[in-house]
Amino acid sequence: MEAEPHYQRGLAINADFPKAQHSLGLALAMQGKLAEAVPRFERAVALKADFSEASNDLARTLYNLDRTDEALRALARAIACNGTAETKGLFVQFLRDRRTIPQVDDLQRLLVQALSEPWARPGKVGLVAAPLIKNDATLRRYIARAATAWPRRLSGTALWDETGLAALSEHRLLGSLLKSAPVCDVALERFLTNVRFALLEMATTGTATAVEEKALDFCCSLAQQCFLNEYVYVCTDEESDRARSLHASLTDAIASDAAVPALRLAVAACYSPLHSFPRVAALLERSWPKGVTDFLRQQVQEPEEERQLRRSIPVLTPIEDAVSVAVRHQYEENPYPRWVKCEPPGRPWTIDQFLRSRFPAAPFRNLGKANVDILIAGCGTGQQAIETAQRFPQARLLAVDLSLSSLAHAKRHTLALGLERIDYAQADILKLASVGRSFDVIVTSGVLHHLAEPFAGWRVLLSLLRPGGVMAIGLYSELARGHVRAARSFIAERGYQPTAEAIRLCRQELMGFASSAPHHKVVRTKDFFSTSECRDLLFHVQEHRLTLPQIDTFLSDSGLTFLGFDLGERQRAGYRAKFPGDPAMTDLGCWDNFERENPDTFVGMYQFWVQAAAS
Repeated sequence: MEAEPHYQRGLAINADFPKAQHSLGLALAMQGKLAEAVPRFERAVALKADFSEASNDLARTLYNLDRTDEALRALARAIACNGTAETKGLFVQFLRDRRTIPQVDDLQRLLVQALSEPWARPGKVGLVAAPLIKNDATLRRYIARAATAWPRRLSGTALWDETGLAALSEHRLLGSLLKSAPVCDVALERFLTNVRFALLEMATTGTATAVEEKALDFCCSLAQQCFLNEYVYVCTDEESDRARSLHASLTDAIASDAAVPALRLAVAACYSPLHSFPRVAALLERSWPKGVTDFLRQQVQEPEEERQLRRSIPVLTPIEDAVSVAVRHQYEENPYPRWVKCEPPGRPWTIDQFLRSRFPAAPFRNLGKANVDILIAGCGTGQQAIETAQRFPQARLLAVDLSLSSLAHAKRHTLALGLERIDYAQADILKLASVGRSFDVIVTSGVLHHLAEPFAGWRVLLSLLRPGGVMAIGLYSELARGHVRAARSFIAERGYQPTAEAIRLCRQELMGFASSAPHHKVVRTKDFFSTSECRDLLFHVQEHRLTLPQIDTFLSDSGLTFLGFDLGERQRAGYRAKFPGDPAMTDLGCWDNFERENPDTFVGMYQFWVQAAAS
């Protein structure tokens, strides 16, 4: 590279120039000289501790050299110097790729911070936090006791010793995770299921007095977790009877304005959502400890806000297609997904800057404007719409979905964040041509494969795309979802129905299979650990899976230019090594070969961008 000698000569004159050290590191990295780039980035950071770009590039280079722990430590140091949102996002990204617990100082504190701010969607952080919680010296023995006894439930005295509840209550990482995202780990689920039973026993037998304060602290967090995972934890018959009795006694107490013990209320909230209790809004007027106030807001106040917001959401199209009607029904019953916090805003972009950065070698043609019109087709509960609005602050968004329950959830979060450039509406993608609007950008992820005919829906969306416009698409991979096919076949054979109780029972049976079983892999997916997400994963009323040759044919027939996949750096690096003759990484024939050799590459979805012809 021509720039490298100039940087070398400049640094020979003055080696203490951080930007020049950084620039030389970039030049070396672009030539594949990663090991030589590392000391240049390190020198730049040593000269300027808050040089976040250099810290990020140092971490990326170390990561690409498979020195992940060093990369994480570099990012942790940058975060301590007021690191940027990008730095924090990289920290979570690299942690998720680590298969064992990394050697990073004060990792628990960093993860608590990552959940509370947040640094990424809390579910992503939770996948990293769970192994760390299980490895905790104190909690490990309690988790092992619950696992050994399973499916039998242990009483509190058998599950933990006299300091056990205090250890649970004071574990900041566990508490932060319980309040932020579903816990996606079988051993922790079984432990928390047992803890819930022990707390129920404590609250209904009058044995809570000596430890009630510690029990209440933890139970409030567990109540939030159970609401977030939509009560996916299985109950024994004895447990169900006790929970129903507790529900009835609290209902009577609320109706008569009698005293309601905080622990009994918190335990009840671990078994069913409080908004299902009659006259429960009256509890909002009472004085409570903070933990109780938090789950009352979550389980009573926010659902009422969403019920009110449903009335304000306009209906753009009728919903008449039989499959669309069935899909709407599913998401009215189970809005997908339930969430607390979304991806942090990060730096603002224009769509041109974003795509140039994401796909630097792709044949992308600039749109040439910042105030683009964006359609989110199938916005669900709003995470993607909100994150898109924050990423492109000058854009105008229309976000549509079949489900009013999902849209109300999305609108509540949007109002809470003060975002004013998103309009929500109920509509069927198949009918959207009737709205008479066009868009510069259309985003539809995880939606088309739930239509009766995915390519028919895609063609409708293309009719709304302006010349030269871009689309972000998410579609299921036939190859990557073999474990899902196996699980769905098992569910059909066993006759499980898409009800909450059947989903709970089905999950337990799936978790009981050996790890070698073809469908056991679903147990290791994030979507397995809440009712709505498990229903979406395994019980969906309509699912198509596609192949890259099918997608390639559609792109060619539709005059669309493929810009690239949204993938992690490891997958991209693997592809570059395999197909160095495709520097733009846009040859879908090569990608098809790559996926066949690496079938988990698109285990989530094919996530990619395309661009329409200019005219």
